[in-house]
Amino acid sequence: MRLEVAEQFKRGEATAEIARELRVTPRSVRRWRQLWRRGGVEALASPGAVAREVMRSAEDLDTPNSDASWRSVRSVRQ
Repeated sequence: MRLEVAEQFKRGEATAEIARELRVTPRSVRRWRQLWRRGGVEALASPGAVAREVMRSAEDLDTPNSDASWRSVRSVRQ
C-alpha cells in the first residue's frame, strides 16, 4: 500500500480521492503526504508494533515485594 500511495502522490492525485479509495481519513493521507515529502517512500514505512504501559493485576500489586506497578507489553496494530 505504501508504494501505491507514493505513486499517487507522484501523480498529484487529490488527498480526498486517495482517502476515499483507501477508506482512510483525509487527515491520514495529509500526514502520509507530509512524511513522503520529507523522506520519500522510506518515510512511509510502518513503525511496527507499539509498546504501551498496562496496569498489573490487583493480585500482583498486593504482594509485599512488588515495587513496580507498571510493566511494558507489546500491542500489535492491525
